[in-house]
Amino acid sequence: MNTPAPELSFELYQPHHYPGLKTIMQASFADIGEDACADEEELAMLSALYPRGQIVCLLNGEVIGANLARIVPFDRYAQAHTQENCINKDLFVPDTVKGDAVYGLDVFVDPRYQNLRIGKQIVELLIKNTFEDNFRCMMGICRVVNFPAVMHEMDCETYAHKVKARELNDAVLSFHFRNGMEFVNVSPNFCEDDIASAGYGVILQIPNPNFDPKLPIYPVRAHALREFEGKEELVSVA
Repeated sequence: MNTPAPELSFELYQPHHYPGLKTIMQASFADIGEDACADEEELAMLSALYPRGQIVCLLNGEVIGANLARIVPFDRYAQAHTQENCINKDLFVPDTVKGDAVYGLDVFVDPRYQNLRIGKQIVELLIKNTFEDNFRCMMGICRVVNFPAVMHEMDCETYAHKVKARELNDAVLSFHFRNGMEFVNVSPNFCEDDIASAGYGVILQIPNPNFDPKLPIYPVRAHALREFEGKEELVSVA
């Protein structure tokens, strides 16, 4: 009798995914703490503002990986910022109004399935959606868990460039460089609870080669913002 092959699928986040997604977040960020996990309200807002940025991977119907993302103004988030800036729900709407980039907040995979290239496939889907919606780039910040071991020998920017040149290895940062992301900047105090990275994060981007500034960015943005009408942050969408 033949055993059915595992069925891998990718979906946009829906509320029924949350219990499985939370379990994976807790496993992925056990060294940082419970506060690193997005709550249901945060997921609902992210999904309403940019549904194509919230991607869930399922294996035989079980959530085994996911990506969370939101719309941001590139120039602001290309500068040093904090984790609080990223997860502050009060910034979600105004940043969406003015945003020209998609910021990947987190990509995480169940530790049992990290050898299936799930993270790579999720990131590729996010990049595809970002480019199709005419954002200037997909960007994000990366932990640097091997940096503290050498931080008395070099600064974090030098460290990042050495990782990109494959002179040093840093599992997550190396993964992103291999997948085409480019160095943007360093955020020295991104997350003080991330002791493994000494609080540092490296800001990365992958530019959209087909970005056309003459065309609207994310044409359905006004529709996505409709349920937030009446908040004083809402100004005309450029």
